[in-house]
Amino acid sequence: MANYMCVNRTNYFKVTDAEAFKTFLLKVETDADEKFFVWEKEIDGKPHYAFGIYASIIGVQDKTEEADYDRFIDGLQEYVAEDDVVILFHAGHEKLRYVTGCATVITKNSVDILNIQDIAIRTAQEKLGNPEYSTECDY
Repeated sequence: MANYMCVNRTNYFKVTDAEAFKTFLLKVETDADEKFFVWEKEIDGKPHYAFGIYASIIGVQDKTEEADYDRFIDGLQEYVAEDDVVILFHAGHEKLRYVTGCATVITKNSVDILNIQDIAIRTAQEKLGNPEYSTECDY
């Protein structure tokens, strides 16, 4: 049996409170002993931040419950600037049994998850002109 291996990384985005955002990232549980890499870059004269980790993101724990991924997403929504977006890229694999990838697009008020396998199959359906087309991607 193989272990699931993955990486997570974001685009650069503006935050409402840089120090609180960095403190928030320290509270996020992952499946490794690593901490997040955090990058800061000035874009158009304003500080932008990005982060990444060679691990799965489990979530944020509150005082009474286990770590929860939705609390992680809620936390990002709390810190992302009103006029910006966090795009969290996730890619992983378990040997060659399956390869996954998704992008989670997070604004102050919405969250959308784009799955690479779903996008690829929809594109294949369009290219073939066959909305019923399906294929086996995991094995």
